[in-house]
Amino acid sequence: LSLSLQPFITVVSDLGSASVTWFHSEVNLVIVPSQQVYDIGIKCGVDPKKMQLIGLPVRSQFWTESESKAELRQKLGLLDPSVPV
Repeated sequence: LSLSLQPFITVVSDLGSASVTWFHSEVNLVIVPSQQVYDIGIKCGVDPKKMQLIGLPVRSQFWTESESKAELRQKLGLLDPSVPV
């Protein structure tokens, strides 16, 4: 197979800035996490139709709250509330 038949997709994970090396004008799709990075892609010559601003993809287990902070402190033995965690 020719490589030209394969989609060329870039997922940028830098939130506030990004190296210009992430962006190529011949890309099929660039997924970016923030407006700042989207703007960098535009300045690097990526067609806006080929860019999607979707935020940073994070597995749901990382953002689903399962227990309160007090419950977690108790469970982990971090009983002194004056100590920051």
